Amino acid sequence: MLYNDLQEAALKLKKSLKGIIERLADASGKRAIISGSGPSVFCLFQTGREAREAKERLLKRLSTWERNEWRIIIARTL
Repeated sequence: MLYNDLQEAALKLKKSLKGIIERLADASGKRAIISGSGPSVFCLFQTGREAREAKERLLKRLSTWERNEWRIIIARTL
C-alpha cells in the first residue's frame, strides 16, 4: 500500500536513492520508499523492537563512511 508518485522522478535525479531503498528493504524485509520528493527513505514496522532489529542489521551492512553520513531514525507514530 506504500506508493509515492514522486519516487520515479526522484530516482532519475538522484541515482544513489535506489541503492539506499534496496539496502533498507533488504535489511528490514519490508518495502522501503522515499518520503515526499526525497531524500528521506522509510519503511513501516509493527513494533519498536522490529524497527530496532532492522536498524541494527542495516548498520552492520554499512561502510564506516555511510554510518557517519546517514541518519537512521526510529520514529513512533500514533
